[in-house]
Amino acid sequence: MHRHLLPAALMLCLLVNGAMAQTPPGDAVRGKPLFENTRVATGNNNIANCTSCHTDGVQGRRIAISLNTGGTADPYADIGFETAMTRFTQAMTGRAEMRQFYGVLTAQQVSDIAAFLADTPKTDPASETQINLVATPSGNSPARTVTLTHSRTAAESLSVKGVTLSGSGAAQFHLGSATVSCLANPVLAAAGSCAVTATYAPTGSGTADADLVFRMSQGTSGDFYRVLPLHGVVTGGSSGDSGGGALGLGWLLALAAAVAGLSLNRRRA
Repeated sequence: MHRHLLPAALMLCLLVNGAMAQTPPGDAVRGKPLFENTRVATGNNNIANCTSCHTDGVQGRRIAISLNTGGTADPYADIGFETAMTRFTQAMTGRAEMRQFYGVLTAQQVSDIAAFLADTPKTDPASETQINLVATPSGNSPARTVTLTHSRTAAESLSVKGVTLSGSGAAQFHLGSATVSCLANPVLAAAGSCAVTATYAPTGSGTADADLVFRMSQGTSGDFYRVLPLHGVVTGGSSGDSGGGALGLGWLLALAAAVAGLSLNRRRA
């Protein structure tokens, strides 16, 4: 019944994977005019401008992508390049009004448009990526840096309105002095960035979890967020345990010598 769908599905899979494997990463700056004034940017008057149909602009496309991938209707959603590339390629091969672009746009142009669709504020590591922080019983974990970068093609500045820790284990994590760079000068121009540091400072020997939350707005938008889960663990021994470790090793060596002597006496007998 569905056999005729298999070749199309395989073709789409090969197209997406092939484009990602062979095409250099997209450039959002090049992708912006390709999306907003497609005819002029491509020099091809036989195709429509993307905005001729998508009158809600790139923010409308981001809302659609975020909804189609299980998110909320967020025009500033954190959309990955791979997701944007997949959705755009699916549209060109699966929607009649989009087929005019298939085979006309080069692989690089497709990649650039996908990069523009995904050009929203990003954190490094990426939002929703768990950060594991490992402490010892006698000390805190090394500090981990998280960088927030505004989109490259944004017309409005990005206002960083808060960088906070939340969750049941929030008190066991500390934000370092570098966090001031995001809060003392909280307005980022296009492509601007700021950084924070997070450290696990355990009050016990167990694990703890919290969320590192960036609250921001762009231009006149409402607040939107980037969230990175933090997971703290304690591992290894403290300096107070080193004596016990040495004593344990001496005891094992003595036991080994006793066993060896017993074995020698048995052979002599």
